[in-house]
Amino acid sequence: MAIVRGYFPESVTVDYDLTNDRDKVQNAVTEFKRLKTTELDIPLGKHSTSRYSLIEARPLTGRQHQIRKHCSHLRHPIIGDRPYGCSKQNRMFKARWGMMTSLLHAAELRLRHPVDGRELVLEAGLNMEFVRMMGVLGL
Repeated sequence: MAIVRGYFPESVTVDYDLTNDRDKVQNAVTEFKRLKTTELDIPLGKHSTSRYSLIEARPLTGRQHQIRKHCSHLRHPIIGDRPYGCSKQNRMFKARWGMMTSLLHAAELRLRHPVDGRELVLEAGLNMEFVRMMGVLGL
């Protein structure tokens, strides 16, 4: 789950190769779903209002920074993300609301047990800052 800049597409699959830290190109696929949108009367840059979306992301491959890079590739960077985010948005969120974290949350992780192969599901609730910002933004 993430809060991103702009009105994210309702549903989209991104198949966009990423380069790892050893300059090796790797296939990366992420499914995205928009959950909710909001528009605030806060001008920023050339826009008279600020738009945001709450999204769900399901990486089908497991590349480093995959969700962050794919959101940036779609021009809907995650709020608070550095270095893939929007510095104007990040500065505004810090100045206006004192927010100093990335609004990206891993709600669930599924993996296979290394010995018996059964599926393990790990779940995590939203942190307080994410919940606070959802309230501030009306998401």
